[in-house]
Amino acid sequence: MRNIKTTLRYVRNSALLFAAASGMSYLTACQSENDITSPDTPDIPESTLKTASYSVYGPNQNRIRNYGTRSTRDGKYVAATETFNMPEAPVVPEDALDFKEHNNYGTPATNQAYVVKAGDTLEQGINLNGGITIYVEGTLTIPWQNGQNENTIYVLPGGTLNLPSALVPGTTLYNYGTIAGNLTIGENSKIYSAVDIDEIDEFGVNDTAEFFSKGSISATNVRLNGNAVACAFIADEEITFNGSGTFKTSYLKAKKMTLHSGFLVLDDNGLVEADRLNISNQHTRFSVNGENAVVYAASFNTNNKTWAQNTFGENIAVKFDKCYIADSEIAFNELELQYSSADQVVYVSAAGCHGEFGTPPTTPVVPGKPILEIKKVTDIDGHDHDHGIISATCINFGQDGKAYVSYHLRGNGKDENKNENYIGEYAQKGCIEVISDKGEAGLELGSYMIAPDWDFNHLIVDGNRIVTVGNSKTMSAFIGTLPVDFEASTGIDRKVFEVKELTTNEPIYGPSKDDPNTQIRIGFKNAGDGNCVVRQGNYYYVATYGGYGPLNLDFSRVNDADGNKIFTKTNGSAKHISLSGNNMAVLAHDTYDKTSSTASVFTYDASDFAFANKINTLNAVGTIEPVDGKNVIAMDGNDIYVCLSKGGLVRYTNGIQSGFFQRGENNSVPVNGMAFDDKYIYVANGSFVSVLDKATMEEICYYHASSQKSANYIALRNGKIYVAFGEDGLQVFELTEKTISE
Repeated sequence: MRNIKTTLRYVRNSALLFAAASGMSYLTACQSENDITSPDTPDIPESTLKTASYSVYGPNQNRIRNYGTRSTRDGKYVAATETFNMPEAPVVPEDALDFKEHNNYGTPATNQAYVVKAGDTLEQGINLNGGITIYVEGTLTIPWQNGQNENTIYVLPGGTLNLPSALVPGTTLYNYGTIAGNLTIGENSKIYSAVDIDEIDEFGVNDTAEFFSKGSISATNVRLNGNAVACAFIADEEITFNGSGTFKTSYLKAKKMTLHSGFLVLDDNGLVEADRLNISNQHTRFSVNGENAVVYAASFNTNNKTWAQNTFGENIAVKFDKCYIADSEIAFNELELQYSSADQVVYVSAAGCHGEFGTPPTTPVVPGKPILEIKKVTDIDGHDHDHGIISATCINFGQDGKAYVSYHLRGNGKDENKNENYIGEYAQKGCIEVISDKGEAGLELGSYMIAPDWDFNHLIVDGNRIVTVGNSKTMSAFIGTLPVDFEASTGIDRKVFEVKELTTNEPIYGPSKDDPNTQIRIGFKNAGDGNCVVRQGNYYYVATYGGYGPLNLDFSRVNDADGNKIFTKTNGSAKHISLSGNNMAVLAHDTYDKTSSTASVFTYDASDFAFANKINTLNAVGTIEPVDGKNVIAMDGNDIYVCLSKGGLVRYTNGIQSGFFQRGENNSVPVNGMAFDDKYIYVANGSFVSVLDKATMEEICYYHASSQKSANYIALRNGKIYVAFGEDGLQVFELTEKTISE
């Protein structure tokens, strides 16, 4: 004869909720199972569909950052020095006057050509009053200049020009010889050089000025304000970037490099070397016209660690020996670059004006087999409300091509006097947001909804409605739906969120915030939770804390011929369901242990809505620890992939283990979610997003989030890798191909 407790457990198990997600029952949806032993609540009548309010908010583009789009891969990259045509050195016209004899005391005639003949040396200030052309075959020093009309100077091969003062506005200088002393290019003036300029002390390009050189610039100090192009800019002391100009080069080198603003474009295999690199604002940009470039600094200094996300483009490998934020040293990976600190190939071969830098990749470069890297292309900050941080839990896509992302609150509220029977005033709140892919323009954040009291743990998009599951402090566990066009109106409370209470367990009472002497229902003890929902034919299949089974499309329970609801109990929480063609697999804990549990996999025909005929059972496929996270299962033909948290990612082929992946010492990094295509496996594991070779399950590359937040769920769409990165919100990546020259 059963004892009372056993009987209650049996009855309660037969009536557990049907909903979907992972997690916490009375704190948040991803932390409950550490606090629950076994279900002990008696059955209750099925609840009716109810409506709940939610608020819609307009797009907040401050939360979204789109980085560089994927580079083209046709190899047709044009070096900076090839972006302009340098004419051949001209021949001195026959009617050119000898400038040494005919300069009219520094006021030469307008619209007249002059020549400083080879062998002559002349020091002469000049009033450049327009239309004056000077050919320098010998040596000319111009201590001062006046005038702002168009003039032209040619420094011919063998000629030398000393220009202590700034080149006056409107003057164009072509250099084929030597420029010595100092060189400042004034506003609205231009210099074109066919050769290196390396005999000067100070070099500067003012705002609205332009400089183009086929060779390199070497000086004690270099200052770039206007647009500048050269094979290299090299300073013995400092290179400073100001203004909004664009600077294109293959090589930059200086003891100190300070970027106050501007856009710096490196050639393919370009290189930056600095003892100290200072970035003074978030608007400075480094990019590469190609597949690969390297920025190296012994010391990197800036004012905000998030600026680096925008400063360094996706195809630039960055190596900093030390990093400082406002003079405080931080770890390199805290910069939160568009890629991981450890998966970069920090190497360039000798090219342009620089030699080889770094160590060639350990894997030999095989023609036609590029190196793969995972790069962040978009991130959308998670919502931060007054009740705590909200965490991204799931991503799915609608027929409209949009991505729908669910969130729940992580933590148990803001109240200071919390205990295990009190969930706090603001302990639950959920969010669903809509993301559109605008192609080359990047992703666009649409409107989003916030629903008080509801934790959203998982969702699917089923036609014109979103089906979501989770738990609530006011209704216990639930399954709910809202239209995909909920974002059509904003800023108002809506009452078209339809929810169904699927379990009601022992209530928890606590003092009302309005009247501490009044006890109100604030939650449920052992409320249970749902872990996954999928659509199959005319049913929703759901995995729950107590087992798994079908629901009708109106969320009512499915009964057998005898009137009993169809439900398959498990010895521990059912975590996830995968459908693949005619096949189906279910992952479940084997026990209700507080911290860990072995797990089993059950396979069915996908049309077996009653879950009546198991095709196969894989017992003890591994140990899940902790038990309160995402544990995705995915089918791929004869392969089944199982995410076991700290137990790693395990693959079974025809019922036999055929692959395994785990990161971290002592299995310290939890594997939460995964997705795959025909070549690769994409794994959400802890603060990592790993890309594995599908055949070997060996890691090819990875991204490591400096925030150390946990990636929960991963989905693929149109070449992009969408990751629900917990408190870091939605992060979107691409797998890019990098070609490294041998």
